[in-house]
Formats: sequence, structure tokens, C-alpha cells
Amino acid sequence: IRAVHTCLREGSSVIKIGTSTGHDGAWGEVPTYSVGEISAITDEAHLWGVRVAAHAMGTPGVRNAVLGGVDTVEHAYNIDDETLGLIIEKGVFVVPTLRLTHSNPAPFAKDTYRDQIRSLRRAYEAGARIALGTDTGEERTPHGGGNAIEFRLMGEVMSPKDALMAG
Repeated sequence: IRAVHTCLREGSSVIKIGTSTGHDGAWGEVPTYSVGEISAITDEAHLWGVRVAAHAMGTPGVRNAVLGGVDTVEHAYNIDDETLGLIIEKGVFVVPTLRLTHSNPAPFAKDTYRDQIRSLRRAYEAGARIALGTDTGEERTPHGGGNAIEFRLMGEVMSPKDALMAG
């Protein structure tokens, strides 16, 4: 709760938390927060009218994020059918962020991209709410042109009209 207050005092208009990580950094599927911890964050942010986004992939991290009340799940791949059902039931937006792995030359990125495409297709066909996001902002993924690439990649999985609506 203190961290949410600090972020709000510093001018944040959204709170982003990481509800999964790996032993080697951001690509993993190991859950980082309990549902109770996530609920404390989201409850406080929502009291102030601020949305909460969760960086999460893999069933445990995504499930905890959704049960904890987040508004969006960035990445949201490699999840089971029950977790996808929770996403749909709770109206949480899935933000696939395809561009980051699509353009990454590392061998693991190719496998991750395939997982992301498969997961986006499942979510789209199941009727999940999809939003466009690029995961930009770091030095390796600078702003500028990212949305156009993301639109194109999403349009290969969903209808171009729906990709535009996601944006």
C-alpha cells in the first residue's frame, strides 16, 4: 500500500507490477506475489481511480494477477484453460506484446514468440478482451513505430478490424 501511495505521489497514472519472473530475469513463469498481496495493491490503486497492469506469463503468475484484481495482463502466455476462463469471466484485458520477441534474435525468443501467438489465438477465439501494447520504453525497445508493428503482428492472428479495436 505504501508503494502504491509513493507511485501516486510521484505522478503515476497506472501501477504496473510483475506477478511472475524467472530465475534469470523477466522471461520466467515463477509467481512473485500471492493473491492477497496483489489484492492489497489493486484495492488501494482502485480506491484512487488508478488501474493496475501485471507483467505475467505462465498459469500461476497470471492466475494470481487475475484473482488479485488487476485490470490488464501484459504477455499472458502459457496459461491453462481455467486461467483463460478467469480472464474472460473477470473482464481482464490481455496485452500480448508480440513485437518484443518477434524482433529479438535470441534463440529463446523464437520459441517464446510461438507460445505468444498460440496463446493470443486461444484468447482471441475464446472471446477474451485484447488490448494492444508494445512493452516499449527500455533502451532495446525504443518508442517510435512499435504500435504499427504490433498492429501488423496482431492482425496476423485476429481480424485487422479487431486488431485496430485492440489499439
